[in-house]
Amino acid sequence: MTGQHSLTEHITELTTPYRKGFGMTVNGRPVGAGHAFAQATIADAAKVAKDEGLEGVVEIWGYPPIPPDKVTIDVHFFHVGIAPHAKQHRDDVVSAIKAEYPDLDRLRHGPSYIEVGATLGSQELALRLFALGEALSLWRVITPKTMGLDGPDADDFAGRGFVMISGFSA
Repeated sequence: MTGQHSLTEHITELTTPYRKGFGMTVNGRPVGAGHAFAQATIADAAKVAKDEGLEGVVEIWGYPPIPPDKVTIDVHFFHVGIAPHAKQHRDDVVSAIKAEYPDLDRLRHGPSYIEVGATLGSQELALRLFALGEALSLWRVITPKTMGLDGPDADDFAGRGFVMISGFSA
């Protein structure tokens, strides 16, 4: 990274999202890559699912699995890997936040990923920014897990916006 980069460019160049668990589930049950449903084309997926008794909620995670020995930050919905050279760009990231984020006062008060996602145009980018900021010691990521919640309650809280930051300070 050289020269001036936008906040979005910093986020996409310094972070990588990784999935949690399996790449595909049906009703919460893992579906392996070798399963007929996982190998079906989109046009055939409904028929294969019905034939295999897999009707219900299908989740397909396009993110790669976490590589062995990769340190990541958990943002509840997925994990975020931080580029090894990210700390070298801390000042640039801080400058980009100060120049581009429209309401620094809101950022200082610890907004949720829903609010930041609306500002950035993507909740994924918001969560990746949250992880990048934690890695750069700009804030802490607060998730249901950090508050002692897990399982369906944690998912419910996260879905309602309970993934936030402790507040921007730099």
